[in-house]
Amino acid sequence: MLKGLLILFILPLIFWISYCLLPTLWHKRLKSHSLSIGQAPIRPLLLTFDDGPDQRYTAELLDLLRKEQVKALFFILLDKATARPELVDRILAEGHQLGLHGLDHKSMWLMHPAEVKDRFDRACRLCRRQGWRPIYYRPPHGQVNLFTIAAAKKAGFIPMFWTAMAQDWQRQASAFSIYEKLKKRCKPGTVICLHDSGQGSGGTIHGPAKTIEALRRFLPEAKEQGYTFITPQQKNFVITEGS
Repeated sequence: MLKGLLILFILPLIFWISYCLLPTLWHKRLKSHSLSIGQAPIRPLLLTFDDGPDQRYTAELLDLLRKEQVKALFFILLDKATARPELVDRILAEGHQLGLHGLDHKSMWLMHPAEVKDRFDRACRLCRRQGWRPIYYRPPHGQVNLFTIAAAKKAGFIPMFWTAMAQDWQRQASAFSIYEKLKKRCKPGTVICLHDSGQGSGGTIHGPAKTIEALRRFLPEAKEQGYTFITPQQKNFVITEGS
């Protein structure tokens, strides 16, 4: 009886580790994600935002980026984007770049291969219908399974994770804590992951207000220190992914 119970426990655990946990750890933690700039004499940073667009905060964030003349990469959720397409159109019109975060914020962990493929197929159809062409893909929660990355590449997306986070989704985060983490964790080549929405993604709903407040201080200071905010589409800049 006890042996049978152990088998019932161990087999699903082995499956979860091999199908979900190890692929996620490999792509999210064990591979490096940074900007390769060749011999360019600048200090590049890539600013990325997940989980939007948000009807309360994305427009305010875009106002700040325009004021600071900073470009960013927005990983959009299509359930939100198709509800507020004018925000996506503004992102593109102001020179920012689009990435795909998913149809919604559902984790890929326990999806079977056919469901993974179907979700990418549906995402591609929705984007074509709207005239959007996201190039990069970042999975919700950074969680993938054994088939996610291969399916993303087959659908035409380039997977991108991040180098630094500021835990801006957490309820206890403050504008000051977000600013301090950005200041300490950013160095030339850093891919920064922040959030312009907390609705329906596991983050605090009003968290982006703190993120924007932190960026009002961080962006001008970073530029004064010689950092340049770039997007992957700019000439001579590529994302490198090494083991």
